[in-house]
Amino acid sequence: MTSAQIQLEGIICERREQLTSYAKTPNAKDFYIQKENILLQSLTEIYNSISPLDYEDLWRDFEGKMKEMKKMNANFSGVQLNIRLRELGLLCCLAYNLYEDGI
Repeated sequence: MTSAQIQLEGIICERREQLTSYAKTPNAKDFYIQKENILLQSLTEIYNSISPLDYEDLWRDFEGKMKEMKKMNANFSGVQLNIRLRELGLLCCLAYNLYEDGI
């Protein structure tokens, strides 16, 4: 589960509990309950559509280190990253030129 999913799940649960409490009040408005249910449905659909990354922690760490390097040296121009999934086997080289995409 990604950190975005964890946060979103917390928001959905909190809003659901609040709506349940509100619905039990004597002056609860049907239109408000319906509107909140639609919102909860949309949030749940978004939650279900988030695809977790297998190596999310690694990518977050990598991006953090890249940002640190950029701050330390204005001439910093890139990183070579080797990720091995096992000791032996084919190693694929993927080259990305982020500057060409304006990133």
